[in-house]
Amino acid sequence: MPAMDENTRLPNYDPAFCRNVAKWGAAVCFVGVVAEICIFSLVDPAHGSCPAWIIYDPSGHPISLGVVFALTLFPAFWACFVFFNWKHFSQVIHAQATGTYTPGPLLQALRDYRPIDYRVFPYNQVFLVVILGWSIFCTSPLWLMLLGCTGLARYLPL
Repeated sequence: MPAMDENTRLPNYDPAFCRNVAKWGAAVCFVGVVAEICIFSLVDPAHGSCPAWIIYDPSGHPISLGVVFALTLFPAFWACFVFFNWKHFSQVIHAQATGTYTPGPLLQALRDYRPIDYRVFPYNQVFLVVILGWSIFCTSPLWLMLLGCTGLARYLPL
């Protein structure tokens, strides 16, 4: 892939802003996973309101916090991967906008189905929303522990 031309500016893409968003998203996901590992390893759930780290939804179905935690490991890893490989991702965005990027067959099929004008695509807004959602999803076991196991939910005005 050719090097990114710094003179070519996209109207809705600020690489520094998106890199900062990626940095904060990776940090939130990493800290969330480390906190979850610490809680799982240091807190004994047998004497709390979540024995064996299982909470029950209002209809009585069990939800294992360990399974939810396992499901959030890949997104947390991916957020860190995007941050540490930001230069490559930024070059792909520029290559898409200039028309020099050759996608794989699946992405090409999606492009043919619904063409997108990458020169005016709102990268900053979309990237911010995606990373925000990613961070909330990565920290969901913490939220479930706080709201489902500590009784904190009864103090919230819901």
